[in-house]
Amino acid sequence: MILSKICTYANLGLLNLTRVAAYRAFLRSGFFRFMMPIGKSLEGSLFKEEIPEFPVSKAEEAGLKSHEDVSIRIFGWKKVGTDNLPRWHASSLSGLEHDQADKHWTEISDFLSNVGDIKEIWEISRFRWAVQFARQAVTKQDKGWVIKLNQWVADWNKHNPCHQGPNWKCGQEASFRVMHLCLSALLLNQHRDASKVMLEMIEQHLKRISPTIHYAMAQDNNHGTSEAAALFIGGVFLSKNKGGGQARRWQNKGRYWLENRARRLIENDGSFSQYSVNYHRVMLDTLCLAEIWRRAYQAEPFSTFFYDRARAATKWLRAMTSEESGDAPNLGANDGAWIMPLSDAEYRDFRPTVQLAAALFYAARAYGPRGSYDAAGDLLGVSSQNQMSSPTSVVFNHGGYAVLKNDLATAFLRFPKFRFRPSHCDALHLDLFVKGKNILPDGGSYSYNCDEKWLNYFPGTEAHNTVQFDHRDQMPRLSRFLYGRWLRCTSNQLLQTKEKNSFFSAGYTDGQGACHQRKISLSENKLIIEDKVSGIEENAVLRWRLGFPDWKQKGRIIYNEDVRIEIMAETGIDKIEVCEGWESRYYGQKTKLPVLEVTTSQNSKITTEISWV
Repeated sequence: MILSKICTYANLGLLNLTRVAAYRAFLRSGFFRFMMPIGKSLEGSLFKEEIPEFPVSKAEEAGLKSHEDVSIRIFGWKKVGTDNLPRWHASSLSGLEHDQADKHWTEISDFLSNVGDIKEIWEISRFRWAVQFARQAVTKQDKGWVIKLNQWVADWNKHNPCHQGPNWKCGQEASFRVMHLCLSALLLNQHRDASKVMLEMIEQHLKRISPTIHYAMAQDNNHGTSEAAALFIGGVFLSKNKGGGQARRWQNKGRYWLENRARRLIENDGSFSQYSVNYHRVMLDTLCLAEIWRRAYQAEPFSTFFYDRARAATKWLRAMTSEESGDAPNLGANDGAWIMPLSDAEYRDFRPTVQLAAALFYAARAYGPRGSYDAAGDLLGVSSQNQMSSPTSVVFNHGGYAVLKNDLATAFLRFPKFRFRPSHCDALHLDLFVKGKNILPDGGSYSYNCDEKWLNYFPGTEAHNTVQFDHRDQMPRLSRFLYGRWLRCTSNQLLQTKEKNSFFSAGYTDGQGACHQRKISLSENKLIIEDKVSGIEENAVLRWRLGFPDWKQKGRIIYNEDVRIEIMAETGIDKIEVCEGWESRYYGQKTKLPVLEVTTSQNSKITTEISWV
C-alpha cells in the first residue's frame, strides 16, 4: 500500500502536491482568515427593473415556455418552488440546517457537519435560478421576475456576509455565482451599466477566488476552469463598468489560467481530465460562457490553441450525446453541476450545450431541426446556418473511449488511459443506447459524502458493466477521491469498420495479475461482446446493468419486448442470474435496477449477444 501511494502521488505531480500542501499550511496558520476577514452584508438591488425586448414568436420558436412559475430542480431532479425565499444554510434534500453558518469559511469542514453532504447546502447558492429568473423576465417580458431576482440575491447577501458560512467555503462555488450573475446581467442587457451593489458583489467574490486559485489548479479538474473563467468574466465586467488596475489584473489572471487549463486538461482528441460526461459539460459550458463574455465586450480573442481545444471538446461531447433523446452515458463522477440552464431541456439533455458550443467554436449547427436546444443561441444571439457532418464511430485514444455507431444504436467502451486521476473503477465498462434509450447504463455517483456502503458501491467496479475479480475493485481506494495502482491498457486496437459493422477491443491486467480482454462488434441490430478473463483466485463476475424493468429469464437468455440478451460460453459458467442493483442518474438520488450477473471460477471466454428490434 505504501508503494501504491508513492506511485499515485508521483502521478499527481510534485507541483500539484506542493500547491495542496501550501494551501493547507495557509489554512492552518490563519493566513486566509487574516487576508479575507468577515465583511458586512451587502444591501440593495442588483438589477434595474428594465426588460430588453425579445419577440414572443422567437421565444416560442426556441421552445421557451413562459411559465407562471419556475421550479428550481435541485441536482436536476428535485423540484423546489419559487414562491418562498430559500433557507440558504439548509440542506436542499434533508432540510437540516448547517450548524456552522456563523463561522469564517476557513473553520468549516467539507465533510464534518450535522448536515452531511455540504453540496446539499451549496446547490441553491450556485445561483442557477438567477439565470432562470432573468430568462423568464426576458421571454415573458415581465419585470416581476427581476423583482424576484433582486429579492433572492438581497436575502442571500443578508444571510451570507462575505467570507462567513459554508457558502464561502469553496472558490468554485463563488465562481458559479459570478458566472450566473454575469450571465443574468447579459440576458437583461445590464452588463454595461451595472449597479453599485452588483459591482461590489462581484468584487467580493473575486477577492475570495483569486487568493486560493493555485489550490484549484492543483486539482486538475473543473475547479480550475471554473475559477479561471470567473476571474476573467468578473474582471472584464468590473473593468468595463468601474475600471481600475485590480479589475484588469483579475481579467488577465483569469485569461492566463483559462488558457493554461485548456492546454493541460483537454486532450488533443477533446477528452477532459475528469473522465466524466457531466463534468465535461461543465467544462464546455464554462468555455462557452467565457467566449460569449469576450464577444459581448469585444475583448481580445483567446489563442488559436484555446479554440482548437474547445472544438475538440465539442466534438467529444457530441459523439457521446444521443441525437434522439439528448441523453448521454453516465460515465464518471456526476455531482449534478449545470452551468447554462437557458432552455426548457431536462438536466440529462446534453444537446443545448453541444448546439451552443458548435455555433461558437465551429460556426455551425450540431443538430439540424430546430428545438429547445436552440434556446441558448437565440437568447445570446449566437447561431449559424451551417451544418456539422454527422458523427460516426470514433476512438478517443487519449481519454480512453471507443464509440461505435450505426443508425439505431451506439455502444460506448471505456478503456483505461489515465493521465489524470480516475474517479471510478470503470475499466472496460460498456454503455449501450438503442434508439436513444440507455439499454445498459452506468451506475452513476449518487453522493460524495454518504454511508461507506454507497461511497464504495457507486464508484466501484460492481456498479459498472464490466468484470469484477474476486469481490474487489479494479484499483485500491487510497482516500475518498483517490485510487491507487492506476490501470493501463495491455492491448487495444484501432477501430475497424467493415461495411455496416464496427469492431474494437481492449484489455488490462490489474495490480494482482487478473486479466480482462474485451472485444465488441456492432452491426445493424446486434452487439456482440467477447470477454476473456484469467488470473482468477476465487471467481469473476460479469455484470450487465439492465436499463429497464420487466426482464424475463429463460436459461442463458434474458429478454423483454424489445431486447434479447444471450450468454454463451464453451465452459466455465457457474451461475447466471438477475440480481438487484442500484443506479444514480442524478446526484443525491438512487433507484433500483435489475443486474444480470454471470459468475465463473475459472479462466473463461464469455460471449454476450445483444439484439434488438
